[in-house]
Amino acid sequence: MEVTMGSAWEAAFHIVPVAEAFLMGGCFSFLARPFLPYKKPRRKTPVFPNPHSGPEAAACGNCPERRKDVFCAGAVYAVVMLLLYYVPLSLDIFVAYCLGVAAAFFVLCFMDRRNYEQKVFLAVTFFALRWFASALAEILYDKLYAFASRTDYMVKHPELSLALYIGVCLFYLVMELLFTLFGIWCILKAYAYKYAKMAKSELFMLVVPSAAGVVGYAMMRYYRIFYIMESGQTSDVYDILAFLYYAVNIVGIVVVIVLYQSIKAKQEERLQKELLTAQLGSIRQHTAQVERLYQNIRSIKHDMANHILILEGLYAANQAEEAEAYSANLKTALAEATGEI
Repeated sequence: MEVTMGSAWEAAFHIVPVAEAFLMGGCFSFLARPFLPYKKPRRKTPVFPNPHSGPEAAACGNCPERRKDVFCAGAVYAVVMLLLYYVPLSLDIFVAYCLGVAAAFFVLCFMDRRNYEQKVFLAVTFFALRWFASALAEILYDKLYAFASRTDYMVKHPELSLALYIGVCLFYLVMELLFTLFGIWCILKAYAYKYAKMAKSELFMLVVPSAAGVVGYAMMRYYRIFYIMESGQTSDVYDILAFLYYAVNIVGIVVVIVLYQSIKAKQEERLQKELLTAQLGSIRQHTAQVERLYQNIRSIKHDMANHILILEGLYAANQAEEAEAYSANLKTALAEATGEI
């Protein structure tokens, strides 16, 4: 089908990159928001108690200050992608998207100067997830456009080719957004310890599936484009295998996160048991000390009764000097016992 270029087509060709930049910027904000801790207000005036205070505060990214931070990160990603799209630079598409994700990453680091390893994980995971979602949506887009453009109705109404193109582009954007949001939702659901400090070894374990998946995606994308250029059409078998590959990569990222969180949960459980054991030992030691002190007090009470009887006997026998000497010795012993008590 011959396509005539015009102002309408010119505008239609810009639908996907412009809308994609803003949609993916919003998805990046959606992914990063729960990982930012509660941000205390800077004002010094008395305020009401923080509704997010407590153990959950460290993982709360829903306070207004944090919503602004993640919005800035997503907005920077969208702006960088639009600049790279409109500014004529000879950049590979992977390099362009790396620059966009890197810009959002640096904004996150500037807004929250902690747990940089976790922010690297978020950037790499989003970069991979964005490509997998885009590839899944692109395969569906190609199949739908090829099927719709060959129908008898479209053959008889070539004037609707622009409307078909716009509709299929909107379908692509919706599917890409749904795949991305589904992957992010699974990641956020599986990632329970969002407030925990991430070690470098943990970062390596979490980013390996994403990095390996992106490398595989680049290879499969290259061969798919090469096949289309050589044959002028797509391969259904190849597209099915590629679709499964991208879907499996998203599942693999989520599975690795689930395994990582289970390891963290076992570490937390072991730590809690160690703390509980130490507390129980301290309580037992304190209880033993109190019991010994109580036995000493009972012994002193029993001895005091005997001392009183002896003093009464000495005074009854008119032995005042012996009673005074006995009383002086008793006071000395009582003073030492009182200090211990």
